[in-house]
Amino acid sequence: MVQLEKLLSWAQGQGAWLSPSLKVTQSPLGGLGLLATGHLEEDSIVLRVPQNSTYDIKNLLHYAEQLKKGRPDVSNVFSSVLLMILGPTETTVIRGYVWSFAILQSMGVDLEPIAPYLDVLRTTEVLDVDENLEVLDSLVQWQIMQKRRVTLELCEMVKAHPEFAPHLLAETAFRLHQAVKSRVLEIPHPVEDEEYEFTTRVTLVPLLDFANHAQTNNAVFDVDRTTGDVILRVTKPVDAETEVCISYSPSNDMGLFFRTYGFIPQHGVYEWVLPLFNCITNAAKGTSGVDYVKMAKWLRVKPRLVFALSEDAVTVDLTESRLPLLMVPGLTYYAGWRDEKADIEEDEHDIEELIFEEENNPVILSTETAYGVVFEDAYVSVPDILEQTWEDSEHGIRELVKLTKPLIDMAAKTSKEADVTTLAASASQHASTQLKGYFAAKHALLDRLLELSTQDFVYMIGTLT
Repeated sequence: MVQLEKLLSWAQGQGAWLSPSLKVTQSPLGGLGLLATGHLEEDSIVLRVPQNSTYDIKNLLHYAEQLKKGRPDVSNVFSSVLLMILGPTETTVIRGYVWSFAILQSMGVDLEPIAPYLDVLRTTEVLDVDENLEVLDSLVQWQIMQKRRVTLELCEMVKAHPEFAPHLLAETAFRLHQAVKSRVLEIPHPVEDEEYEFTTRVTLVPLLDFANHAQTNNAVFDVDRTTGDVILRVTKPVDAETEVCISYSPSNDMGLFFRTYGFIPQHGVYEWVLPLFNCITNAAKGTSGVDYVKMAKWLRVKPRLVFALSEDAVTVDLTESRLPLLMVPGLTYYAGWRDEKADIEEDEHDIEELIFEEENNPVILSTETAYGVVFEDAYVSVPDILEQTWEDSEHGIRELVKLTKPLIDMAAKTSKEADVTTLAASASQHASTQLKGYFAAKHALLDRLLELSTQDFVYMIGTLT
């Protein structure tokens, strides 16, 4: 970790001001945080950072132009790195500048005005994963895909500019990528000549980025319209020894927080994708070799459960996923549907479009006839599935939920076992605090899921069609 006193001294030298009643220290929420050392009055400003000491694209461009003067080698680094960005966004462009600074610093270029903050980014604890791992968790799979994408960007850059290779290692590049992604904030800026209009800029703000997230935040960040400074203001009285927290996002999507910041909040909505869906569903239904993934697409069933966590309860949404519909006895996937061209064209549907949907889409929406699912040798009507195949009543739904419970239990146990294997297989440098914390929180949810009875699920379910 970067030396804190050195960083604070540097920030103050850049014009930043931190209230004497606030300090940067270790936080129980993880990493560093901002702790009140004395009572803070409501609406008091506790941090102020000059706009020209923040790092948005405009300021980074200005700083880069200053470095380039009379230095074609420096100019080459910036232009080469920024041109190699795949799908540029404000965040990835900022990351491109940070990569450029890291390369230049390794080459011996003096970056004194920004060097201490580069040290912060280099030493930020980030969510890292072994990209060669075989994992079942969908969020970790997503993270692996992102790491491979970043690695590809770096490889393409090094391929085009092999002289950069010794100056930016893959591990450092990914750490900087994650650090930038997790630390940027959308800072509001007033629109010129519009009193109540504003726009936002993705920005790295030294010191402010030590503020942790809380859903019941006690502070907000803003821009002082008079000076242009980025400020942190408490929104309620804050007692001494209380952490000052902001809200990173109004979203309650716990997966979004994990992907972006490397942690999941205590409350919100968590989407759990059932692992090994074909294998587990065949086992739960006593079938063999049935393609339940494709069946689910035709029946608009999503192989997932959505948890809603509040201070008082955890609920599970079976209605949104429609998962119990797959448990209707006698339903099976019909692999020969593609040969039924006459039936499909008679219904005025495009068979090529349906083939594309089955292969690429999460669910098939262009037809209400599930040509890929049969019941007693007849196609299934998606809107009328319970009337056609089961019993559209409270009792019928209860019985389907009862059949679904073993599937959910089996999937939850499989998921937990796979996560333990993932952690055990991870190299020590990849078994990060964030990954362990995520699995611990996820397993606590799955344990709650395993405790639910059939009646609990029935109570939480609405209509299935």
